[in-house]
Amino acid sequence: MEKLKQNIRLFGVLKIFTKRVFLPLTTIYLVEVGHVTLAQIGLLASISAVVSLASEIPTGYLADRLTRKSSLMAGGFFTAMASLVYAFTPSFHGAILAVSIEALGYAFLNGPGEALIHDTLVQLKEVENYPKVVGRAQSFGLIGNTFLVILIPLTYTVDKRLPFLCGTIAYCLLMLVSSMFIEPERPKNIQTHANPFKDLYINLRVFVVKASLGIFLAIGIVGGLYNTSSDFTNLIFKDLGLAPNLLGIIYGAASIMGIVGGYFIHHLRTIKLRTYALLDTTVFSLFILSIGITRNLWVAIIGFSINMGWWRLRAILYQYHLLKIFKKTSYKATLISTLAFFIRCNEVWLPFAFVGTISAVGFYTGYIWVGTISALILLPLFIFSANILTRHFEENI
Repeated sequence: MEKLKQNIRLFGVLKIFTKRVFLPLTTIYLVEVGHVTLAQIGLLASISAVVSLASEIPTGYLADRLTRKSSLMAGGFFTAMASLVYAFTPSFHGAILAVSIEALGYAFLNGPGEALIHDTLVQLKEVENYPKVVGRAQSFGLIGNTFLVILIPLTYTVDKRLPFLCGTIAYCLLMLVSSMFIEPERPKNIQTHANPFKDLYINLRVFVVKASLGIFLAIGIVGGLYNTSSDFTNLIFKDLGLAPNLLGIIYGAASIMGIVGGYFIHHLRTIKLRTYALLDTTVFSLFILSIGITRNLWVAIIGFSINMGWWRLRAILYQYHLLKIFKKTSYKATLISTLAFFIRCNEVWLPFAFVGTISAVGFYTGYIWVGTISALILLPLFIFSANILTRHFEENI
């Protein structure tokens, strides 16, 4: 049991290296060095989204069928390979290969670590501490990654490939940390079908049922809204007069909010899933509405910092509640990957909805519309779907 506690310590270290240390430079590098056009940048984003969507659930399933540790190591390997492709083939075709491998690598990283930690806490009889352990690991990872994201881009002036080579080293360290995890014992009575496709279908049917589709859809929509809105908010910052070179400071403030919040997020574990979902939707809607109504730079900065800090932590409580509801499933990485799948699905169409709304009525009126509509649709959807889920499983969620 004492050896298993090593997993908890390692999880925070792992989180340092799961984020792209060269992220601020990728687009600039491809345009400057690879002469990639803006239209091609958009196509690369679409390719990445499609690969993520297609691989999210299968990679979670493989982690459950094989080992979570091996899945994390595979994720580190693919992302390291992607970094090398960026470094040595900075062309459009090279970028297609890089974003595809990278998306596959991150699909392997989404879910197995959390599933491994949850199984670790189950064996330690500390499963109620899941939000606390994962929240603090997220905070520790943000601290370490913030330093890397500040320092590694500085190497761009020495050699434009260096940040991506540093990224390769970071992902190799991710593989090393992953290899040090101890795989918790799994239930020995797990029934698996010889046909992996049928086995995946059977196990998906454990938690993807009529009673749960509403909650998965609602979480997916609000997750997609959080992720999609950030790019448009950057444009609003510019329109409100913020110099682009100061955006890093705003993102740094958001990281600080996330770091602090990670040490307190576990206090929300006692509230019901429905209440938490309503809180999550309210945070997003108020942020979007405040920008549209006030058109004030400082309101946008403060709201963005709070919203992004919350965004870094919000998935933890959804995972906690769903793992609690579907506690009989041993396919935990598949469950978490399914949650990510629903978010990815909504990231496909929501950017077009944002663009269409903003093109029709402008940024600020568009944000008022998005904030109002998201609240009017999501708040009732969460109440309705959470009530159905409660009745179906006869649990106090």
